[in-house]
Amino acid sequence: MTPLVAHAAPEPAFTPATLVISSTDGQSREVEVRSARQLRNAIQPCFRKIQCEEISVETCDRCFMTAEAVYGGYLVQSRLGPPGPLYDLIDDRPGRQNTATFSLSDLTTLFVDYLTDRKTIPLAWRDTGQI
Repeated sequence: MTPLVAHAAPEPAFTPATLVISSTDGQSREVEVRSARQLRNAIQPCFRKIQCEEISVETCDRCFMTAEAVYGGYLVQSRLGPPGPLYDLIDDRPGRQNTATFSLSDLTTLFVDYLTDRKTIPLAWRDTGQI
């Protein structure tokens, strides 16, 4: 009889991206991320003392998801490619429908979902009218 061996679930496919974090102290850093773990680790300082003013991931020219800090969370916009339109992301979870702000924890999940083509958080997309 063969012993059972526990295996970790394989990581989902991940689209490499450039993560840019701008903080309120005027500092900006750019990190190439190639896994969900790298992305989470790079965002980790925003959960501590650093005030992250804008956080974005870019996968190609004009293919990005960006978040801007506002009172109550982050406003998130996305463009899926040239010459695609710019969209506002709206939380579509029960009890949060039409909420335009996301917590930093939710934002991290949205970025990982974007780069792994998963949909953990239900979203509505509102066209901003900008191309």
